[in-house]
Amino acid sequence: MKLSEFIEKYPGYKPYVEFLKNFFEKPVDEIYVYSFGEAAELGYVAGENVMGFADPPDKVFFREMPPPLHTFIHELIHLCRKPPIVGEEVYAYNLVNLVIFCVEKGIKCNPFALFTLTVNDIERVLRKYGVQSIEEYYLVFGIMPFDYVIDFDEEGKIVRIKPSGDLIRDSHYERRVVEVFVTELIAGIPYYTDESLEAKILLDLIRVAGGSG
Repeated sequence: MKLSEFIEKYPGYKPYVEFLKNFFEKPVDEIYVYSFGEAAELGYVAGENVMGFADPPDKVFFREMPPPLHTFIHELIHLCRKPPIVGEEVYAYNLVNLVIFCVEKGIKCNPFALFTLTVNDIERVLRKYGVQSIEEYYLVFGIMPFDYVIDFDEEGKIVRIKPSGDLIRDSHYERRVVEVFVTELIAGIPYYTDESLEAKILLDLIRVAGGSG
């Protein structure tokens, strides 16, 4: 069925389509939603553990109808135009919680734009809240991201979190620092309250990236 028909049949999914529709490569009326049974008839093969998959720019397939919300949004993200700054799966896996957050809060923004921020953009916002750097943010909130290492004092207390040598040598160093930070910030969304510092930082970064916040 057409995606437009799908959201009429399952109206709970409509706000998420409305949020993403301006980024789709095709209009909502030209995007089709299929079951795995229909996928097999069309010659597609899905692995046993696969809950959904996309064939951009206009097809998504799901094992369950309706699919779990996270699966639904993940596959729709694959149908969107996005800057070629990070990998396709980085967008699809990491932006689901952000899309849900923005829909629930009534925030209109380009979710893909967060990955276009610079280190300076991020640290300018952090300093507004008394945090001087991305590394200090990780230290304050007890986050140990991939590609970072910990320095301990003589008593075993963590005194610094810093980029690993491999990260520093990465030719796309700054872009990777931003990717890791944005990913970590979005991953925590289910645990934030409206008054939490992390939520305030996220909202400010959405504004900096061109959203309404």
